[in-house]
Amino acid sequence: MENQKSEFNFDEMRNQYNNGLLKDYLDCKNYILKYFCPLRNGTHALIDNGEVTIIQKDTMADVYLSRFPKDIKTWYKSETIPKQIICDITKETIGLNFINISKTLKHKYEEYEKQNEENKKAVELFLSYIKAVWANNDDKVYFYIF
Repeated sequence: MENQKSEFNFDEMRNQYNNGLLKDYLDCKNYILKYFCPLRNGTHALIDNGEVTIIQKDTMADVYLSRFPKDIKTWYKSETIPKQIICDITKETIGLNFINISKTLKHKYEEYEKQNEENKKAVELFLSYIKAVWANNDDKVYFYIF
């Protein structure tokens, strides 16, 4: 699932509730599910602007749920499925059974042998710098660093 870059908005939630085209307030429910998810440890996750924030149970009740329409609050508390919190840089933010609080890596790992010649020269230059400056050209120290 792709991270959305938008903020939760109470006015938009109410608009979806009052004017949504789908029956059973599905527009409003889907809007809420884009941003909120209960977690297995009793807290909740808020995904706002692509960032995951963990919200404590009391804060969720006092700040958010108290402003949900009553039937939506009942639905959220009884029908949404809690997810596991994980911290894994290789996984997306939202999975079927988890919310990942770790940011993914900007670049994918690529084997050294598959790098282009320009990158290989840059790596070799940096390694020679480490050996010359950090390790004082001492092989034992150089290999210890790695």
